Amino acid sequence: MVSLEVIALVLTGLSITASIIYYANILNNANKARERDLVNQRITLIDDEFYAKWRRLLGTKWSTYKEYLAKGSDLGEEVGDIMSYFCTMLNSVGLLHKKNMIGSDLVFSVYQPNFVLWTWEKVTPVIIGNREAMNLPDLFSGFEYLYGLFKEKYPDINSYEEFRQVRAKIRDS
Repeated sequence: MVSLEVIALVLTGLSITASIIYYANILNNANKARERDLVNQRITLIDDEFYAKWRRLLGTKWSTYKEYLAKGSDLGEEVGDIMSYFCTMLNSVGLLHKKNMIGSDLVFSVYQPNFVLWTWEKVTPVIIGNREAMNLPDLFSGFEYLYGLFKEKYPDINSYEEFRQVRAKIRDS
């Protein structure tokens, strides 16, 4: 016959297991809700103005930090603001992913690879120059991390300049 002590231990174990499953499910649902909210926030930001700003940033002419500084006033404050906006946004996404707060599937489905890759490639000289000038070696490290993720997943995407050249050849043929 089974004693009451054994029954009590089994019931205690079962209730602890049920509690663990219940709370794991609650945490999983909370994580999904957070990811859904992030997607909804990002979607509302992506409009014609967003792409116009991105094209303006990609269309600026500099390849070194020194060139960027020399053109400073010619570029206007708007370019610096646009660059800060995109870098801060992508830095936040990279840090959230790095800390396992959002998953890779979400990141890769919300952000187009060319957006992340071309933006990083455009602003790299400025970020590196600002890291040195401000003595902040981790400045936009989350963005750099995100670039690495996308570069690993999509290694064959052309640079922005290569894309423009290919597109021009197609147009002119």
